[in-house]
Amino acid sequence: MGRLSGRVAIITGGGSGIGRATAVLFAAEGARVLIAGRRPEPLLETAAAARGVLPIAADVSRPEEVDRIIECCQRELGTPQILVNNAGLFEARGLLHETTVEAFDESMAINLRGPFLMTRAVIPHMLRAGGGSIVNVGSNLAQFAIPHAAAYCTAKGGLLMLTRATAVDYAPQGIRCNMVSPGLVRTEMTAAVWTSPGLAAEVAKEYPMGRFGDPGEIARAILHLASDESAWTTGAVLNVDGGASAR
Repeated sequence: MGRLSGRVAIITGGGSGIGRATAVLFAAEGARVLIAGRRPEPLLETAAAARGVLPIAADVSRPEEVDRIIECCQRELGTPQILVNNAGLFEARGLLHETTVEAFDESMAINLRGPFLMTRAVIPHMLRAGGGSIVNVGSNLAQFAIPHAAAYCTAKGGLLMLTRATAVDYAPQGIRCNMVSPGLVRTEMTAAVWTSPGLAAEVAKEYPMGRFGDPGEIARAILHLASDESAWTTGAVLNVDGGASAR
């Protein structure tokens, strides 16, 4: 029996990186999985890599698109018991006074508004089902800042507090909400760093373990928080960052 046998899960940003690794792992652990993302092609690639994964192209920053995700899940797979808010966007935008309003709003829309909308939409279904588990994929930049990333750090800091607020609001109803806080992981989104030998070597010095993370390592942490292994854990932040946050 898999750790998620019989469960229905929604994973946003499921077309690549951490989202794809999580979808493949959840499916292997027995879950029926819906993955959502803005680009259809990567979603189809993920669905081809794991049995029982249902892709749907949608923008989680739009309420009507979020409603469509939930309706599709309910119709095709059943009531969602697990939500993984993984969709994210990182771009170095320059110093704070150089960050445009449009760039700031885009970061907030994907990194914070999307998880808010998805969480708000899924909770009524979890309440009727008697509980559920929400896992937000944050960043260690929710806890300390780096230069030229004010919009991203602000959004992920907001996601940390959204996690805690959700946990406090719904713990009595059996809905848990936790956050995985990765460091730099080798994904498409961070390729500009880890594919540049000089830059990669410099950034890796910030990690006591001396290397960057792998999407599968983050997926296993998400699985722990999504499953009954963490049944008495809510409002927690799990740092998976090679020791960077311990410095």
